Amino acid sequence: MSTSILTPALQWATLGTEMAKQTTIPKVPATFNARSEWLIRQGKAISHCAVSSKKANQDGPPFPNGDMEKYRVQLKTTIQVLNFLESDQFEMSARYKDRTKIDQTLKVMFDMPKYRFPDEFKQRAEALYRKWESANWGETEDVGGVATTAPVPAPAPATAASSNQEDRVYQPPEGHYIWGADGIMNGVTISKKNGKKSWVVNSKARFNARGELSPGTWYPYQIVAKAHGTHGHNQCGISGNMRRGATSIVLSGAYREVDDDRGDIIYYSNPGSRDNKDPENLSKSIGRRYLDRSLLSGRPVRVLRAAKCSAYAPAVGIRYDGLYVVKARESPFRHNAEGGAYTRYVLERVPGQESLKDICERSPTAREMRHYKKIRESWNPQ
Repeated sequence: MSTSILTPALQWATLGTEMAKQTTIPKVPATFNARSEWLIRQGKAISHCAVSSKKANQDGPPFPNGDMEKYRVQLKTTIQVLNFLESDQFEMSARYKDRTKIDQTLKVMFDMPKYRFPDEFKQRAEALYRKWESANWGETEDVGGVATTAPVPAPAPATAASSNQEDRVYQPPEGHYIWGADGIMNGVTISKKNGKKSWVVNSKARFNARGELSPGTWYPYQIVAKAHGTHGHNQCGISGNMRRGATSIVLSGAYREVDDDRGDIIYYSNPGSRDNKDPENLSKSIGRRYLDRSLLSGRPVRVLRAAKCSAYAPAVGIRYDGLYVVKARESPFRHNAEGGAYTRYVLERVPGQESLKDICERSPTAREMRHYKKIRESWNPQ
C-alpha cells in the first residue's frame, strides 16, 4: 500500500488555500506617518514571504514542520495586509504610494513569475494594483475640471509669486453657503502645491447628521460624492473590492455606444468595452471582477448618474439614484465598432424606492442649480 508524499508546491498551495480564508483586518495606526511605517514593515514581511515562495518551485522532500509553521505565519500576514488594503479603513493616496512603495510590493505578488504566491493572493494583489492605477494612485484633481461633469473653465495659471508660496490646504470660511457644512461643496476644499491649485477631500470637514443615504441625493462633482462616502473614487466608474464585489457604479455617458440605460433596468458594459480590439477576449479589468462577484453574491450596488449621460441623468453634477442588483451577464459576447468583444451586466433597480420619475423631477433643486453656477467664484483663496 503506497502513500502519497506532498510535494513542496502542493504544500504551498494547500497553505495558501487555508490562509486565503482569513478575513481578519488587523488594527493599523490611523495617522499618516504611523500607518506608513506599518505598511513599510508589512512590505518587508511580504518580501520575505516572496523568497519563501520560491522554494515551492524546487523539487525535493516536503517542507519540515518548522518551515511549514513559518510559511503559515508569512501567508497569514500577507492575507491580512490585503484585507486591510481592501477595507474601507484605507484610502490610497499619492503620498502613501511614494512613501511606502506599496505599488512595488503588490507587483512582487502578482507580476514576478519567480515568486509563487497562491492564485487567490495574486488575483487580489493585482485587483488592488489595477484599481489604484486606474485612479492615478489617488492624485488630486485639477481645479480646472473634473470627470463626469459638465465642462467648466480652467483657472488662470499660477503666477511666479504664487508658485513660490508654501504648499497648503485651505479651510473654507465657517458657515459658507456653498463650501460650508450645509453647502453643496461640503467635504471638499482647495489645496495648493507647487503653485497649482486642486480640489481635495477635506479631512476636517464637518457633516451635519443626514441619516441614511437617500435616492435623489445630488452632488456637484464626483469628488464630493467620494467625500460623502457615496462612491469610492474621484474619477473611476466602479468602486468595490474583491471580497464584497462592486459597491457603487457611475453612469457617465462615456460608454453610451455600448451601455443601455433604461431607468429601472441598466445594461452596463464591462470596463474597456468601447476600446477593446480583441474579437475573442474581453478586456482585462478589475471592475469586471467586482461585477462578477456582485452577480454571485446578490449584494445591492449603489448607482449614480452623471450629467446628461442618459434621459434619467441630472442636467449638471452627479446624483445617487438608488440601489440596483446585478441579475445577469449577457452571453454570447457582443462586439463593438472596433470588432472587439465585450459583455454587459443586467442591473435591476430594487423595488420600494422612490421612483426615478419623481427623483428626476426634484433633483437637483433650483437652489442647488443656482449654487452650482457660483462654485468657482464663491471662494478662491489666494
